[in-house]
Amino acid sequence: MLKISIIILNWNGKEDTLECLASLQHINYSNFNIIVADNGSNDDSVATIHRTYTDIFILENGANLGFAEGNNRAIRYALDQDAQAVVLLNNDTIVDGNLLQAFNDAYAVLPNAGILGTASYYYDNPKVIWAAGGMWDSATLDLRHIGLGKTEDDLPSKQPYEVDYAVGCALFVHKDVISKIGLMEPLFF
Repeated sequence: MLKISIIILNWNGKEDTLECLASLQHINYSNFNIIVADNGSNDDSVATIHRTYTDIFILENGANLGFAEGNNRAIRYALDQDAQAVVLLNNDTIVDGNLLQAFNDAYAVLPNAGILGTASYYYDNPKVIWAAGGMWDSATLDLRHIGLGKTEDDLPSKQPYEVDYAVGCALFVHKDVISKIGLMEPLFF
């Protein structure tokens, strides 16, 4: 069982972040921690999260460092705390309780996958897929989401499958991948 750090980037997103954190209280996995990386919020996020979730570590970046560097700081912290993998999770997501077990199981059978993603569903219609990975369409020179507007039964497989890109709202990255390719480019704010 991998030690996994869930990283949630917050910038003035108190309500979304609190709803996301509430869903994480139902995770069916024992070897994980949660890190909220706050990018200098001024909406009382930090104090409210501290008060509501005393066991969650809040990394206060002090300023809006953007998506890449805000997450990079939390990734560095997680790896310094001996995390074997990180899950970057958008603060406006609600997760299934089996999220980490599914990532752990998929990594066990696909250790060379690099990055693992999830199927993401619409908030207001949770049976309909927003994206389950993406593919590059060389005819249109565009990326297209797999499963857009479909249901789980319409996915290419019930088992993990290869995609050209994993959608960024929930990404699993093993520490070995980070060691090999490095962190995210800070210029991608």
